[in-house]
Amino acid sequence: MVRRAQGRTATEMVADLRLDHAAAALRMSDRAIAAIADEVGLANLGHFYARFRARFGTTPRRYRLGARLVL
Repeated sequence: MVRRAQGRTATEMVADLRLDHAAAALRMSDRAIAAIADEVGLANLGHFYARFRARFGTTPRRYRLGARLVL
């Protein structure tokens, strides 16, 4: 049902929400990237970086630096 209604699976939706939370944490805090990855349930940094880059087109570190330039 979720796929029909949203065009993606529930697992994909949860993964996107986790990455959205990570992106917000990167913008709003100075916590270590590893701590943020662990907080959102992606403790394997290689996997976290790959998923983050696929979703946002950049690494978590560059995302953080770019967000700070905008402020």
